[in-house]
Amino acid sequence: MNKKIGLIVGAVMVFGGLYAANTYMVHKVANKIPEETQTRIASYNASVVGDIEVEQLSSKVKGGHVDEAYRIFLGGKNSGIQPLYLNHSADVGLFGTRVTGSIQLPKDKGFAKYFTQEVGVFTESIKYKLNAVSQTINVDAQIKTDAINKEGAIISPVALHLAFNGNDHKYKSLASIEHFSAQMPDNRIDVKNIVSTTEKNETLVKGSATVDSVQISQKIGSDLTLHNFVINSMFNADATEPVLSIDAKVAKTNINNMFMHVKDVVLSFSGQLNHFDLVSLQKLQQVNQSTPEEQVAQLLTQFLGYGAHLDDVNIAIDKTNLTAKAQLIPADYTNKTARVVGIQLKQNLNIDANLNISKLMLKKFGISEAMVASVLAPLQFNEDNKAFTGKVTTKDGTLIVNGKPVSKL
Repeated sequence: MNKKIGLIVGAVMVFGGLYAANTYMVHKVANKIPEETQTRIASYNASVVGDIEVEQLSSKVKGGHVDEAYRIFLGGKNSGIQPLYLNHSADVGLFGTRVTGSIQLPKDKGFAKYFTQEVGVFTESIKYKLNAVSQTINVDAQIKTDAINKEGAIISPVALHLAFNGNDHKYKSLASIEHFSAQMPDNRIDVKNIVSTTEKNETLVKGSATVDSVQISQKIGSDLTLHNFVINSMFNADATEPVLSIDAKVAKTNINNMFMHVKDVVLSFSGQLNHFDLVSLQKLQQVNQSTPEEQVAQLLTQFLGYGAHLDDVNIAIDKTNLTAKAQLIPADYTNKTARVVGIQLKQNLNIDANLNISKLMLKKFGISEAMVASVLAPLQFNEDNKAFTGKVTTKDGTLIVNGKPVSKL
């Protein structure tokens, strides 16, 4: 009997201890959420809007439930942009190991009110789950706007889907819009199925964007259509050997206007940037609309001063293509005028390229050889592939084609 009582007492103590530990951890995490939320928002410095200032209007923690309200100034309090009001609620799970939350944008004040009155109605659903053990967050957001009819422009309803899973070091994200169209007095644009994905693993970031079709129509009778646009990028932010590569392609390009009727032209571009200074590039990425022009110019010349290599460049328009590599020699551009920097950049740029201009491409685009005679003159005509070809290089700011100096850059 005493053993049974002992077991019962032991069980009560264990479960009581677990309950106390659970209550303690839930309260601890719940009380930490407002601080973490405010720190997270304040630390996010978007290059588009500049600095962000955050005001916490209210915070209430009851057990494992948190309710907060914030006012966020995009670009700072003096930016002139209406503040964004944000309500955040969260529930803390067992032992504080998980947090589920949601974010709402009240429509009766700030930027949301301004947008609703001046542009159109929108709805949002922003939910997240945070795993405190793995330090990962899963975010799913749906933002929808009604059709907008404003000052002669008619914009179709837009549904934006955003998803994020991971943490600062390793994550996957997705943004998509199924359809977007805008009708203006003189032209119309129609875009279908935009999907953008990003995947990060420590220093390596891979990105991809696809668009099924883009159609731009003008009242004067000009149409441009792009089908199956794909762009892939890779950025390795390794401090010792950073690399940025891009590969883009448009499967079909159609152009119709009074000057040309082009059908099913393939466009592509690929290239790799390396041997550049990562720190100065990251400083450039922090530039926003409030950054003084003098500072932007200084950061740009600083980045260029470290030099860079551009390798495996391939630009193609149908059967016309340019393959190239280039090197920008390191130099000191400090305290030099824009004119002097421009001259020195041309002198420090070494290009080694092969150019191939197809006669068929010229015909497709309605370009006569006489119109581009000065461009074709230094090139050689290859009967086998019906194309004008040339070896293009630069030296000390001079453009050289097939071994002959042609012009200054």
